[in-house]
Amino acid sequence: MKAVFTCLQGSTRTRQQGAFSPGFVLMLIGAVTFLITTSSIIRAYQDHDRLSGIADIALLSASDSDEPSRDVDALLKANRMTADAHVQAGENGASLRLTSQSQDIPIGVKASTRLVQSSVEIAVVIDISESMRGEPLNQVKQGLEDFAEVLYAKERRNNNRVISLVPASGYVNLGPHPTFFEPASLLPSFSLQTLFAEKNWGSFLHPSVPGRNRQAFCAQLPEDLDGIVKSSQVSSRWIRALESAPGRGQSIWLQYDTRRPPLSHYADGTPLKAVYPSDNPENAYREDALASLGLFDSPDCGVSPILAMARTQHEYQQGIAQLYSGMNTNTAEGVLWAWRLLSPLWRGLWRDELADLPRDYDAPNTIKVMVLLSDGEHKENPAVRDKKQVALCREMKKQGIQVFSIGYGNNAQIVRQCAGPDGYYAANERNIRTVFGVIANTINDITLVK
Repeated sequence: MKAVFTCLQGSTRTRQQGAFSPGFVLMLIGAVTFLITTSSIIRAYQDHDRLSGIADIALLSASDSDEPSRDVDALLKANRMTADAHVQAGENGASLRLTSQSQDIPIGVKASTRLVQSSVEIAVVIDISESMRGEPLNQVKQGLEDFAEVLYAKERRNNNRVISLVPASGYVNLGPHPTFFEPASLLPSFSLQTLFAEKNWGSFLHPSVPGRNRQAFCAQLPEDLDGIVKSSQVSSRWIRALESAPGRGQSIWLQYDTRRPPLSHYADGTPLKAVYPSDNPENAYREDALASLGLFDSPDCGVSPILAMARTQHEYQQGIAQLYSGMNTNTAEGVLWAWRLLSPLWRGLWRDELADLPRDYDAPNTIKVMVLLSDGEHKENPAVRDKKQVALCREMKKQGIQVFSIGYGNNAQIVRQCAGPDGYYAANERNIRTVFGVIANTINDITLVK
């Protein structure tokens, strides 16, 4: 910049060439300052957004971590962010405050989560008929283990999550629940009075009665009790009535067997017990003796009892360990007892310490699920059992129960028809574990709420 001055007599005149006016300089300084400030603000907003994103991820981790502070520090370091962190985590969620600076501008975020975990009640019906013996059932048991790995991932958070197992053969072994049965059904019929008198048994609850030593109690099939022999007799009204609980409109009768079984041992090696009266001995047993019949363990009331409402993975695994193959296929009866494990009409009847279960169908944040696995179709009384099973599934879905079904090595229509929308899976020994994992992840619904 060059200034030229010209002096004249009596006056002084100054001429400037190539110069900025003071106003322009001030405007330029203001513009630069504005750009710098705006840039700093934009950078601060960007850093704040990054910090907010880190906070969200850190909260999700902290909500389910044993070392939340360490997790937050690791996330900050991985994202090249420096911030002071204050985190609190508990059973119901977590809160986090991060404070930092962006080019001398203080920034900070506060966030909190609460774990919205539904009360989940699950009943899994497992076909344990003879065709499941060996590797098919072994793979199912592995799949059930994987199912638990997802659903019991953090046991301390699963106090409101229970899983029941319903092994289904010709009958369903209810386990030690004698109070379910009509008192009259616990007394000997005329054909057994000789045996009971000789053995000094007052009722079917005597520990020497076949089945009582292993705490096995099976119920007579409701279709047999009600004389239903044709599928046309399986009405919606009859199906709905099956939901009722004992003493609340339901009459359940104890099953027993006076015919000699075709096998001597159950799949786990337990011998089937047989007791004969003196006038109808083993070596000359007559099944048509009117008042002197013997009493036998039933092959279809096996050694795999219902596991009712397991709250921990350990308890659930104990139920899996008791799964052994049985005789006939009757998943319709298994579905019925799964419904009763989920129905609020049966509240407080399954476990004394879980008197509030099952919950109401419309209870807030309550999810009820049935999973049905079967490898075949009903061979005995198929018309009645098929219609009964499909009708039971329909009524359960009407009550809001989510139904998943697995056709294991088959594509049985009655298995497919039970499932809810997108709830049917075809499986085999190679992919059954994957299928159980997919269903478990569908059920699992811990939700992060900002």
